[in-house]
Amino acid sequence: MGKSDRPKTHITPVHRQIDILYRQAYSCIYPLLNCKNEVERQVINTTCRRCVSQLLLLAKKSRVRLSPVMRRSICRGCNLILDSRVTSRLKMHNTGFIVTCEACGTRNVISLQPNKPYRPSYFERMLPDSNLPTMLRSFLCRIPRRFSSSTPTFDSKHVEVLVCPLSKEPLTYDSEKQLLINKELKIAYKINDGIPNLIPEDALTEF
Repeated sequence: MGKSDRPKTHITPVHRQIDILYRQAYSCIYPLLNCKNEVERQVINTTCRRCVSQLLLLAKKSRVRLSPVMRRSICRGCNLILDSRVTSRLKMHNTGFIVTCEACGTRNVISLQPNKPYRPSYFERMLPDSNLPTMLRSFLCRIPRRFSSSTPTFDSKHVEVLVCPLSKEPLTYDSEKQLLINKELKIAYKINDGIPNLIPEDALTEF
């Protein structure tokens, strides 16, 4: 009995809500890959920052420590998700990694101890250098897979807390089509690699 009998990991509703907010913020990266309109880009960045701000505020109030993966992927200057494909530039240095935010220019430094290899506490995606060819860069970039090496799947338990951003009504999960459906407005949101894309502009009207 005692401390040794306590479970090492205890997932609370706060952890689940933080995970949902992080997935929602990271899902904003997908539309940016093919976005050419500056106004649309600003709207997507604002949506991403709003999710991250809520995430950080919830973690602060509930005193939950974020994992290194989350902390390193969030810009300290503007709360934007850092991805070397669209929102940041990666530069290798002998003392660590320097990730520069494309939006605000903040330099986020991941330092390394001298003469020691980089060994992250959690599985982290590879952040390729921005100068690599597009095909190679897209091949190297991976969404974080924290628990297994297989393709992430959407947890149906998230449906209990997810609502439509337009009507604020609950959504229905279609496991075959990987969609979150709003029957009232007759629209659906895609689920990409287990991450729901709840951006209203990307909602499907035919499904």
